[in-house]
Amino acid sequence: MPFEGFSEAAQLYAENLGVIEALKKEMDSDARSFLQAIEEEVQPHVNNRLQSSEYRGYYYWWLGVDGAHKNDYPQLYFNLTRFPELVVPGKLVVVCCAPGKEKAVLVEITKVVDDVAGCRSRNGAEWSIFEAELSYGAEPDITAIASYVAELLLAIERRVQHLTG
Repeated sequence: MPFEGFSEAAQLYAENLGVIEALKKEMDSDARSFLQAIEEEVQPHVNNRLQSSEYRGYYYWWLGVDGAHKNDYPQLYFNLTRFPELVVPGKLVVVCCAPGKEKAVLVEITKVVDDVAGCRSRNGAEWSIFEAELSYGAEPDITAIASYVAELLLAIERRVQHLTG
């Protein structure tokens, strides 16, 4: 197929690249602030044991002690490419993972889908045990969102403690 010129979309994109990049930067900043606000609200629900880390395009939350590696604990992670969903339609989607944990632990953590609304099983592998989705629309209630995240983290912790005694 011979080249017939650039599309209207390509031209609009090129003409507005500076604006597009500035908008993306602002959205990324707002989304990180949103995630940090959730963290601050989660802390009292979990006795200030919430830890977080951003690594290779993912944002992680877990309950643990300061200085311990995140992979010592089951975690919830948020894929940073999903930032736009936080704004429109207004939903937070996190995935539970437990890298390096034995199969029995993974199976027990999968049972969280029975404990907390909005969860659905994934493939049960260490990086994709279950997914949780909370929709909040155009006006996010940080307190309610944080309560949900805390509920998830505590349910995961209870399941692991149930298994390990």
